[in-house]
Amino acid sequence: MKFPYFKLPTRDPKKKFLQLPWIPVLINVSDNKKTFLMLVDSGADYCIFDKDVAKFLGISVKDGELEKTTGIGGSMDIYYFDNIWINVGGHQTNTRAGFIDGQLLNGKIAGILGRQGFFEYFKVCIDEKNKEIELRSR
Repeated sequence: MKFPYFKLPTRDPKKKFLQLPWIPVLINVSDNKKTFLMLVDSGADYCIFDKDVAKFLGISVKDGELEKTTGIGGSMDIYYFDNIWINVGGHQTNTRAGFIDGQLLNGKIAGILGRQGFFEYFKVCIDEKNKEIELRSR
């Protein structure tokens, strides 16, 4: 399955928009379904989601297993939960996901799809030239 890069307006007069590797991810809780926009990030170790995703799932972020992490953006507290189900292009996957008690990228995205919990279930081809992401289920 292929996903075009998401186009985001920019204030830069030289560019109409930014194109970023964000894809729609469907999360289903009981009979409630909601699609969240998430960044495919080969540099991220894990899947990390915003507190709004935790709220939709009906979980309290701080009830998870706390780990302090350090990344390019600095350090933060991540609360991990097992058995979070995500659906990408019709392929449902069970993942261990971390949640932050705040917003990711100032609320621009709902989550980051990292190597453990996402890349291990999909073969991922990021085609920067054509601005698209191709996923194949493993």
